Amino acid sequence: MFDDAGRLLLSNNRYAEVYGLEPSVIHPGESLEDILELRQGVGAVPATSTSE
Repeated sequence: MFDDAGRLLLSNNRYAEVYGLEPSVIHPGESLEDILELRQGVGAVPATSTSE
């Protein structure tokens, strides 16, 4: 769950595991953009440009 500003409020370990991330790297307060960068680092992103 994210707030109006795009900051993570709540997640569980499975959320991270789905994207090939260690659960410890995703925590409340992190921005959606930060999480997308983590996902990009492990290749778990759609085939679009970063501007899209």
